[in-house]
Amino acid sequence: MDKKIIIEAYKDYIQRKSIIDAILINGKWGSGKTYFWKNELKKISEELGRNPIYISLNGLKEADQLDEFVSFPKNRTV
Repeated sequence: MDKKIIIEAYKDYIQRKSIIDAILINGKWGSGKTYFWKNELKKISEELGRNPIYISLNGLKEADQLDEFVSFPKNRTV
């Protein structure tokens, strides 16, 4: 997919009043997913006053493992 299309879709997403879901960046190992996040999308988030949360799922084999990996306080608003 074209990088410009992804950036525009991300800008639309991050400017929503309420964000209750997440974005998954999927691709083959070594395709530049982390680089793209750190050098493009994270900067956009910060410029728009958002505090992004980055979670790598590398090494997880089951979805249930995510609960062990991440927890948010109940009163946290994202």
